[in-house]
Amino acid sequence: MMRLKILFALFGLLLVFERSEGDVRKAFARQTSLASSGHTATAISAGYEHTCAVMANGSVKCWGANWSGQLGNGTSSSYHPVPVDVSGLGSAASAVAAGWNHTCALITGGGARCWGSNVWGQLGNGTTTNSFTPVNVSGLTSGVITIAAGTGHTCAIVGGGMQCWGGNGWGQLGDGTNSDRSVPGSVSALSGPTSVSLGSHSCARTSADGIRCWGINTVGQVGDGTLGARNLPTDVVGLISGTIGVSAGGQHTCAVTTLGAEVLGPQLLRAARHRQSNWVCRSHRCGRPGRRHRGCCSRRRAYVCVESQRGCAVLGLERSWPAR
Repeated sequence: MMRLKILFALFGLLLVFERSEGDVRKAFARQTSLASSGHTATAISAGYEHTCAVMANGSVKCWGANWSGQLGNGTSSSYHPVPVDVSGLGSAASAVAAGWNHTCALITGGGARCWGSNVWGQLGNGTTTNSFTPVNVSGLTSGVITIAAGTGHTCAIVGGGMQCWGGNGWGQLGDGTNSDRSVPGSVSALSGPTSVSLGSHSCARTSADGIRCWGINTVGQVGDGTLGARNLPTDVVGLISGTIGVSAGGQHTCAVTTLGAEVLGPQLLRAARHRQSNWVCRSHRCGRPGRRHRGCCSRRRAYVCVESQRGCAVLGLERSWPAR
């Protein structure tokens, strides 16, 4: 019996080794498939189950799941494990944004085109019909500076403002309503956005280097110290200035800040003990003036919670919320 157990264990290890070796080979094949096409990728965006890249010649290639036509090759086949060409874009793309199951591209000259799922109008062409090839976003044939795709909505910076379209059940379009829209509409209470990032919610960096977020907020991902959904842009606590970037995930948000410490309340106690390159996690339990906070951040090595008498001190280049 002992010999059988040993043999089974060795066989299991062999299977693991063979499977691992096979995974490495597959990964290497995926890594080299773009290079073998004779082009270099200049930009890349990863969605929920698909990925797209802009090539040096201005074309777009996508791979992964294609249930809703999010690869843009004119089909809705289940998946493609290697990159396929997006139809109808030619060599005009300058940026790409992959969402949950739709994709959008910024076209040279400032136009926007989207494809894939359109259940909530996230393609922005005035319909709710899926499209397996790129369609023009209504009213955005020029002037678009950047574009972002979320779970079921899309936003673009146009001129000195922002336009969003698609699902709006939690106010993620930022127009003060909870109504879906299949064409772009202006985001209210947001002037001079310089960048945008979407998950299930929306966030933007302002011209004052602050961060404003809106939409679903069930776990504090909007960062305003509450758990209530917001249908208008709201300042993130402690981040009204001093940021250089923001990224929204499915249920959390991260911001890149300038070097140094920020204190979300006076009487910083232990800031000097920590390096300025630490990641700090902050949730709705942190940053409330008037309370003493303990353990508001993850205790893993990559995180540090700096305690103060009336808030949490935040150090470093990266911060994220909420703590899970």
